[in-house]
Amino acid sequence: MHAKTRQKLLFLAIFGLVLSSFALIFMQSTMGGLQDKLMGRSKRMLGDAVVSIDQVDVKPYLDLAHKHGLKAQAEYEIELLIRHKSLIRPVIVHGVDTENPDLPEVIRHYNFKELLLARDLAHQIDVGEGSQVQLISPSHVDSFLGDVPRFTSLYVDTLFVSDVPEVDMAHVWVRHRSVANLVRVLKFNRVRLWGDVKPSFIEALISLDSSAQLKTWEQLNQTLHWALRLESGMMIFLFSSMTLLVSLSITTGLLIFFNKVKGDLAAMWILGRSESDMVLGARRFLILLNVLASIAGLFFGLGALYLLKRYGTEIMPDVFVDRKIPVLITPQGILISLFVPIFIGTLFSWWSLRQFKREVNFLSYVRGF
Repeated sequence: MHAKTRQKLLFLAIFGLVLSSFALIFMQSTMGGLQDKLMGRSKRMLGDAVVSIDQVDVKPYLDLAHKHGLKAQAEYEIELLIRHKSLIRPVIVHGVDTENPDLPEVIRHYNFKELLLARDLAHQIDVGEGSQVQLISPSHVDSFLGDVPRFTSLYVDTLFVSDVPEVDMAHVWVRHRSVANLVRVLKFNRVRLWGDVKPSFIEALISLDSSAQLKTWEQLNQTLHWALRLESGMMIFLFSSMTLLVSLSITTGLLIFFNKVKGDLAAMWILGRSESDMVLGARRFLILLNVLASIAGLFFGLGALYLLKRYGTEIMPDVFVDRKIPVLITPQGILISLFVPIFIGTLFSWWSLRQFKREVNFLSYVRGF
């Protein structure tokens, strides 16, 4: 009975460590996949970086981007009001060259002549394909009729869905000429970039135009970026806390376990084995147990992620944008999932051994018989 009890305590300790490592890698990879998909969709529409300029001729900027392996799109970006009947909404208008092959993939396939907007925004202002809307610029007025805001009337060519809420609710694409006619300026103020923006490109950009300002997607979306990082940090903290609770249970189990084998250890001490050797052996055994259990949990987690990625059930469109739960396994996630349980488990195992060593005296134990 005592042997079975000791085995159960060891199995519970091993299972707790395996579960901790499994939960860490599984949750980090699934949450990381969700976050990566969200940022990826946004970057596909709005670019990995944006260069702010004020130029008529943008060919040198586009050539420079292409030279460094980047896709580039020049545009005039402006905040306007879109109106249909009595409904008005603020929007961000992108005046682009519709012949540019580097347009965002979602809208590249639409051959729009006047205006392209998302279905979510279309529902807000009650428009459909073929409807006429007005783009109003309160910052540009004509004094001919008494400071009346300028506006232009355009027809909606196509409705699309980008699966990026902040884009679908507030962004509109038109031909560059339409914006130029509204603001009476034939210029470009943005160059959107897709790809890995390296320091060599930034240096070349400064040499080309020292007044140009480059901001990455992360800088332009600091609130969202920091919120996602905070979410990741809190997730790691919560599951590390779970590992801490598991380790506390392991500590209790180890104290009970050591109390159960106290007689066996005393017998070994009588036969000539030193106390320090037994403690050292127990410490090595517990460290090995922590390492093997954490590695086992990591491999079980990776296996579960593989099965989820390959055979995961599809999610209904009205619930989630992605059809399946995305998985993103990173070296950082693997290291955290492996070393956090090992560190916490080893720390509490060492404390359990220390407590046992302080409280148990083999000589007194033997005399008690």
